Amino acid sequence: MKLNIGCGKNYKKGFVNIDGNKNHNPDLVIDIQQENLLKRFEKNSCDEIYAKDIIEHFTHWEAVNLLEKFYSLLKTNGLLTIITPDFQTIVEGHDSIEKKLLWIYGGQDYLDESEDRKIYPQYYCHKFCWIQRDLISELTRIGFRKIFPNVNREYNQMIKAFK
Repeated sequence: MKLNIGCGKNYKKGFVNIDGNKNHNPDLVIDIQQENLLKRFEKNSCDEIYAKDIIEHFTHWEAVNLLEKFYSLLKTNGLLTIITPDFQTIVEGHDSIEKKLLWIYGGQDYLDESEDRKIYPQYYCHKFCWIQRDLISELTRIGFRKIFPNVNREYNQMIKAFK
């Protein structure tokens, strides 16, 4: 089994696509800020978890708790792919302060008056921005052993970690 957590409009074939926004037409509508994934899926049941643009929508301690759940869900040698903004790259970049704020804090609700943002404001607000070194440290502490970081695009980082 493969999970695409917080899929948004990025529906991945061959994955169980999960999102809290039913308008994105996921396979499962789950608000992972409210519901424990371990109530829906068994421990050691996933071959892969793909989490793009999701962990930054949690406070640090909530994100760590979520990463621990991902670890529990993965089978031995299961793959976790995380894509999230990289604070250090954002701060060191040459963009305007407004664009940096957008990357760090998310779209919020004042930048876009779309219906989705009105209905699901919690999904458009970044609560924490990771430095790659700290994310790798947390993943290691949780138990991930093979961790491969790289810069994905613009200000995002992508980290692949194996259980």
